[in-house]
Amino acid sequence: MEKRCLIYVLTFESYTESIEDDLKDIRKFLENKWETKKSNRQCIRTVYFLKNVIGGKIVGGWVSSKPRENERGGFLDKTGKWNFHYWIEKNGKIIDITSDQFGEPKINVLPAKDARYVKNCTAQDMKNDFKFTGEVVDAWIEEYKKINKG
Repeated sequence: MEKRCLIYVLTFESYTESIEDDLKDIRKFLENKWETKKSNRQCIRTVYFLKNVIGGKIVGGWVSSKPRENERGGFLDKTGKWNFHYWIEKNGKIIDITSDQFGEPKINVLPAKDARYVKNCTAQDMKNDFKFTGEVVDAWIEEYKKINKG
């Protein structure tokens, strides 16, 4: 599993069923790690996990809050509300496996230009948001890699 996942994700140019299967497997693994078993408020730990398993760049967006009260970023849901959110960008695609918290499919692989995703998090924002993430998620990564050898 791990070899298949790494080969497909490192080379994909367009969305395929194989990538969807890999992301479904990752999502299923993570659902058992999330405190509520749901994706709500799990994007930070999830993208940290994804970056370490499949690669890509972590990006995210803030919603109108101090100190940037007039900025809009994150994910724009179907009701027109902006939501604080993080996702992975890789090979010109957005990879989001927590989008169901906003009424979307559990797994979204979309063009990086999708207007519902607006990145405005700075390096300092990310440093603050991910400060304690590694302690928990590093153990998940090791467990996942052991389970998915060969």
